[in-house]
Amino acid sequence: MMIDELLGEMKIGEMVLVEYEPISSPEVVFHRIVDHFLKEDVPILVVDVLDTLHTFNEHLKRRGIRLPVDRLTVVKEGGRVRLGNIIGEVFIPSEPSEFTYHQVQYSKTVKPFFERDEKPKAIIVLGMEKFILPFQNDLRKVEMYFEMIERPPIAPGGKYTFLFINRSVASEYVLRNLESEKHYVVELTGEAKVTKTPFSLLQVGRGLSLIEYGSKDHPELVLGAALDEFGAENVLVVDVVDTGMVVGKHLEAMEWDVEELPRVVKIGGRFEWGRTIATLDIYNEPAVFLRKLDGILQRESPGLILYFGMERIPRFHRDSARITLTITNRAAVELSVPYSAVYLINRDTSSPELRGLLEETAETVLMFHDGGFKKLKG
Repeated sequence: MMIDELLGEMKIGEMVLVEYEPISSPEVVFHRIVDHFLKEDVPILVVDVLDTLHTFNEHLKRRGIRLPVDRLTVVKEGGRVRLGNIIGEVFIPSEPSEFTYHQVQYSKTVKPFFERDEKPKAIIVLGMEKFILPFQNDLRKVEMYFEMIERPPIAPGGKYTFLFINRSVASEYVLRNLESEKHYVVELTGEAKVTKTPFSLLQVGRGLSLIEYGSKDHPELVLGAALDEFGAENVLVVDVVDTGMVVGKHLEAMEWDVEELPRVVKIGGRFEWGRTIATLDIYNEPAVFLRKLDGILQRESPGLILYFGMERIPRFHRDSARITLTITNRAAVELSVPYSAVYLINRDTSSPELRGLLEETAETVLMFHDGGFKKLKG
């Protein structure tokens, strides 16, 4: 699939991650996206981090390509060069304590743009790697960034979203998390190549199972298959810091025919998908909130439990080794409970220790592979 095909089939509410090498030409893809939406009469908001828009524009000039900056609404996040119709400036946070204020400031700035009419809108974020760079090597801060800044824009509809990131600057952990939460991933090396789309098929197994997926795979297909096979009334989702919410939103974007949404237990996170029956604090001692989770599961008596994002829990605590053992020991107990449990783990962001212990514990281990899945165990 090429970029023009992606733009032709993309649906409102979907998100595209554009990864580029520093010696590639991301400005050309940016221009193609701008040209497409302007022709479709879709207003465009550019979030310009540290003058990336200026850089792209100057590179396009040298190619003899004119960028219609006068038709772009722009929010500045740092930088010196003023380009486009700037509606406000927002500071770049460096500490989690500043994340909430950043979001409030950003929301106030862009609110008039979204409320001026009911047309769909396009958002293009340029320079994401510069925004994340100050804290990307602190995994606890990265997880808080995803919880407080990156995931919230997924919830509202009515827009197309593109995020440009220099993959030579962004950490591997940041890239894999971004890839796992976006509908499409475009990689720019010599040419623009779409390496993730929302379509594939997978069936869910029974018993205590581990399903490992990569950041460009589609765990939402497991959720869809589970709802089809078991029925929403028999499925309970454990959603760690909105990982399940993202999966649910992706399932909706695929227009999966879901008559009823499942019950959900939230562990951290800020946004809901499904019928939330309980919320647990991820910052508490995990042994405590996992015991509370056990009580909820005993009371609710689901036929199938889907765990999304358990690999994230150790990142929120300093003693990650102890937390890993707490999680995997609890998983071992689920070998003898009356329900079926499926742990969905992003192998690109999970620690090898957690993944290895869960592989040992699970009766069945499946891995996404070539559009389907490969059985590793069971």
